[in-house]
Order: sequence, then structure tokens, then C-alpha cells
Amino acid sequence: MPLNSTGKEGSAAASESADPQPLPDEQIARWEGIGLVRLSVETIDARSRELIRLKFNEELSYKEISARTGLTLGNVGYLLHHALKAIADELAKNGVVS
Repeated sequence: MPLNSTGKEGSAAASESADPQPLPDEQIARWEGIGLVRLSVETIDARSRELIRLKFNEELSYKEISARTGLTLGNVGYLLHHALKAIADELAKNGVVS
């Protein structure tokens, strides 16, 4: 019986050798989902898109976003919350999430 990375026998070694790549139909579904999220982001106003970009593309904290934009920390949180809600509503309208 083959040994896994810890040197023990068992079925764990078999599961570790499984192909980590998604199936083609899973990959297509993922790309479609990403495309729908991007389209949904385009439906919100420019300021909200910028906040989304800073938070998720640049991975800034609320404090860093506040410093960069001049918005108060509370306003950053409020605007991001409403931007994400608008995106979620748009995705729900398109049947992506319920």
C-alpha cells in the first residue's frame, strides 16, 4: 500500500493524488459567474465601484480606504455595505444567487 506524505498507509494518499483541476463545465460555470459579478458591479455608481475596487482589488482596510478617499470610516462602511447589497440584488435578479 502506498504511503501518504506523513508516511502512513491509507486512502488519504489516493485522495491527495486526485486531479485538483476543475472539470470543464465547472470552469465554464465559474467564468460565467465571474462575468455576471463584473456586469453587476458596472450597474452601481462610480464612487461605489471605486470603493469596491479599493476593498477587493487592492485589499485595503476601511481605515486605508478612508485615508485614501477622504471619507469618514463610518461612511466607507455604509457605502460599501450598500454597494455590496446592490450587487447582490442585481445578481439575484439575474438568478445567480437567491
